[in-house]
Amino acid sequence: MPIDEIGIGFFGAIFRFLGWIFFEVIIEILIKGLGYLICRPFKKVNIDSAASVIVGLIAWVVIIISVILVSDWLSNNMDVDSCLDGGGRFNYQENLCEYE
Repeated sequence: MPIDEIGIGFFGAIFRFLGWIFFEVIIEILIKGLGYLICRPFKKVNIDSAASVIVGLIAWVVIIISVILVSDWLSNNMDVDSCLDGGGRFNYQENLCEYE
C-alpha cells in the first residue's frame, strides 16, 4: 500500500536526520572540537586526526567525573549548612542532622 511506503519513508528520513545530528554535533563538534582545541597549542594537529578524538574523549570523561564529584560535594555541604541553619547539630559519623 502507498501509505505504508510513505510512513516507512517518513520514519526513515527522521532517523537519518537524528543520526546526522548525533554524528555532527556529538562526534564532530563536542569530541573532535574539544580535542583539537586542547592539542593545538602543543603540536600541529588535524581536527580529523585520531589524537583529536582520543584527547576529546578523555577530556569529556574528566569533565563528567569532575561535575559528578563537585555536585556530590556541594550536595553534602548544603545538607550540613541547612542543618546548622535550622538550629541542629550535624553528626558527621552517621551523616544526619540531630535536633535537641
